[in-house]
Amino acid sequence: MEQMTGAGAGNMKKRIIVALMLALLPVTAYSQKGSQSSGQPSPFERTAAQKKKDAEVEKAYQESLKANNAHTAPAKIDPWQSVRPANANDAQR
Repeated sequence: MEQMTGAGAGNMKKRIIVALMLALLPVTAYSQKGSQSSGQPSPFERTAAQKKKDAEVEKAYQESLKANNAHTAPAKIDPWQSVRPANANDAQR
């Protein structure tokens, strides 16, 4: 068998590296699967009690937002007030 030299050897190395990368690509998906295959719940899953508490907290938050918005009127802000004159009649075009 003859040895590859020059560009042929470099091309073969690149092909081998690409093949290895493609072969190892699905390995990351298996690591993300985690403990689902063992029948144990994921540590990120919420229990029914936690979900109920989250719903109560969210409801209280929404009610506080509504109460806060009812008491405060939005401020009228004109970001261009320093650029344009106070009276529209004074403006020269």
